[in-house]
Amino acid sequence: MPLLDDDYEHDHESDNIKLLDNIKGRLLMYTDIFNKGMWKTTFLLWILWIGCGWIYYGVVLLTTSIFHGTNHCFTELQNTSNESNCEELSNGTYIKIFWTSVAELPGLVVTIIIIEILGRKKTMALESFGTMAGFLLLFVCSTSEVTTLFLFLTRAFATGVFQTVYVYTPEVYPTSIRASALGLHTTASRIGALLTPFNAQVVFHSSDIAAVSFYAGSCLLLVISSLLLPIETKGKSMKDGPSVR
Repeated sequence: MPLLDDDYEHDHESDNIKLLDNIKGRLLMYTDIFNKGMWKTTFLLWILWIGCGWIYYGVVLLTTSIFHGTNHCFTELQNTSNESNCEELSNGTYIKIFWTSVAELPGLVVTIIIIEILGRKKTMALESFGTMAGFLLLFVCSTSEVTTLFLFLTRAFATGVFQTVYVYTPEVYPTSIRASALGLHTTASRIGALLTPFNAQVVFHSSDIAAVSFYAGSCLLLVISSLLLPIETKGKSMKDGPSVR
């Protein structure tokens, strides 16, 4: 029996050591994401991932808010209905929302084409600028059909930005930390997705101009962040070293 107890204690101690080594290894792995050579890239990618979550889901939620209004001219007095009531959307509204959702397909196709021509950084910057232009076009007083077209373009560009940053992130980090870095940045995008309903639903009903302006300003920040990224991964193999040169 004493021998069995000693074996149990030895196994238990070994398990604790393995657990501590595993935790230490993971902490060192996340430390490498912020090392001297990668901290700027990591910081800018955080901005891009949070912004993508904020803008992409913002377009999705904003579409319903816009079509829920009585007209499509942005004024501080546009939304006069009682937001506390749940109102049904018409069949025509559902069709318009469907067309804005279809925009993701051409957004992906265009991204696949231009990402190998312009590179990752310029593609993110261009599509972020296109998303900003789409938001600003919503200020144009127009028919619901034209507004649907503007939302279609905005969602297409927003989808493109999201997919490009998805391609760029695993390419820029070395193999040893690639999966952890992608998981960390994907988590960051959830911050933007968590905050955007407040702007698209609450702020919009108080001031639609302010809500859309917040999204347009965020897109400008994404343009700048994309161009400031220190590494372009177009045409370069994924390395095992500290960074892609």
